Amino acid sequence: MINIKGRDTFVCSYIGTIGMAHGLDVVLRAAQILKSENSDTSVVFLIAGDGAEKIGLEENAREKLRQISIFWDCFQKRKSRL
Repeated sequence: MINIKGRDTFVCSYIGTIGMAHGLDVVLRAAQILKSENSDTSVVFLIAGDGAEKIGLEENAREKLRQISIFWDCFQKRKSRL
């Protein structure tokens, strides 16, 4: 749980490549079902990464799931000092 806009929020996240083989459209369909059955927006879907399907997925989410979807770009890997 994290605090977003003064509210405890449960975050469902996917971090990695956003491609056809990853089936993230299923995540957006689940988010749509959750939103339609429960107007409570205390759940947010966070998708972080990059890939061939990111733009389409992000546009679809922006159109239908504005308040409960967050997209982040990919992160650079850090080299660890061992």
